[in-house]
Amino acid sequence: MSYYLIFGIMASLSLVQLRGTANERLVTTIYCLLVVLIFSSLRGVLGNDHYSYYYAFIYQLDLFEFGYNYLNELSFFIFGQHFNGLLFVVAGISLFFYFFSAYKFTIYPIIAFIIIFCDLYQYFNHSGLRQGIALSVVLLAFYTATKGKYLAFLSLVFVAASFHKVALCVIPAYFILSPSFTRRAIPYLGLVILLAIFHLFSHIFVNYLSESNIRGGNLYFSEHYNVSNIQNYIIGTIKRLIPIMIIMWFIKVRHASAAFISIFDIYMIGFILYLGLYYFYPDIGVRLSSYYFIIEGVLMARLIEEIHNERQKIYGSLIILAWAIIRLLTYTNNPLYNYSLSTDLF
Repeated sequence: MSYYLIFGIMASLSLVQLRGTANERLVTTIYCLLVVLIFSSLRGVLGNDHYSYYYAFIYQLDLFEFGYNYLNELSFFIFGQHFNGLLFVVAGISLFFYFFSAYKFTIYPIIAFIIIFCDLYQYFNHSGLRQGIALSVVLLAFYTATKGKYLAFLSLVFVAASFHKVALCVIPAYFILSPSFTRRAIPYLGLVILLAIFHLFSHIFVNYLSESNIRGGNLYFSEHYNVSNIQNYIIGTIKRLIPIMIIMWFIKVRHASAAFISIFDIYMIGFILYLGLYYFYPDIGVRLSSYYFIIEGVLMARLIEEIHNERQKIYGSLIILAWAIIRLLTYTNNPLYNYSLSTDLF
């Protein structure tokens, strides 16, 4: 019920933004951020990885990348053993980057965030805290790339990698989003070649990671983390194909603005990564592709901007919101994501 309440608040505010002034969009965006911040900070046990982060906080274990370890220590210094203090800090950082990025990318930032909230936010920000922070920082890095600011882009990517090293996989995205890059086919071709090479020599690559001292390398490629399931693969593919179908229903991509096309290309890179990796290495496929799929919320919001008919805008927004809540059902029906207030708030 809690998820639907938050969704209802955000959906209502997103519809206000469709006809709102610039000031109204800013106020509703800040209000939405605060609502989700409270929701995420006061939660109890939630997600698959809750206890990994809980015990790392309580016992001050340096188990993760240095950026997260520092944040873990700082939160403990400020809040003592109150784990919700850490959740407040993590949610505050993530939400700032998500909303600030969305606000810079589109005039409909709440629609952009709703798409994130109903899927990746649950899986990463409510469970895998490190990657949740990294994804939010990467989204802002994508925005700087659209402005051709390569130093800002690289700086943000390295900040993201200090929380989750896999974030380095988005470095090629600069050449897709940068306004000075026009050869759209090259990134797709390059990715296909890299995936082919990876699969041809995957046994060498996996053995290297398994035997190396790279933290998490052995775990991410373990059989426990990578159980192939054709049904999950098909369902996941359809799930990631639906946004493409929604876009093609409303507009012809080749006639869209250059900015929209570059954002669409980022999503397509994620789609190719998912198709190429998930069946053989499900965990790696999800983690890598999520760094490109994080652009989906912005993509859907920019789709609304590309639609010029007012009635079609509303129709498109309702379809996007309906698709978002369907995705949220995946988590509301999962016992691991049953929301409850923390019993250790004070």
